[in-house]
Amino acid sequence: MENIEARKCFDEWFVHSHRQVFRYIAALVPNRDDAEEVFQDTCLKMLEKWRDYDSARPMEPWACGIARNMARKFFERNRRGGLPLSEIIVAAVSETQHRLAAEVDRRLQKLPECLEQLSAEQRALLKQCYGGNRTIRAIAEASRLEPDALYKRLERIRRNLFECIELAVTKD
Repeated sequence: MENIEARKCFDEWFVHSHRQVFRYIAALVPNRDDAEEVFQDTCLKMLEKWRDYDSARPMEPWACGIARNMARKFFERNRRGGLPLSEIIVAAVSETQHRLAAEVDRRLQKLPECLEQLSAEQRALLKQCYGGNRTIRAIAEASRLEPDALYKRLERIRRNLFECIELAVTKD
């Protein structure tokens, strides 16, 4: 019974930490597809080693340590991922990522309410551009816009979201 409770606790922490672990990996492995591959490998390794996790400590440093090792293995076996980062850079990324994680989470919590403040047309445009598989050129053509005009619209929407989030965070 104790093992079941320990695994349940691990699973809950695992679910709560996955975004932070992916952000850490994305900082080390800039290609999104490669970062997703490293993230999957990391998750599998974490599940394999779940008994090694000390629940008295935060999960993110433990998980990011595994992620760092998985990123190294990725670079070793697959040179298309680029050259591996030096240990100094990896340490700096780790420290910065852990320091800023709470701030990023606060900002992400404000995003849904700021998205609601956009017009339906702006939300639909964001969904098309960031939630699908179509290119900006294809979306622009379907909207009868030049790609540059679409980029400018997206820039204004992102600026509005940024300002809304900044204001919401400063109010807290």
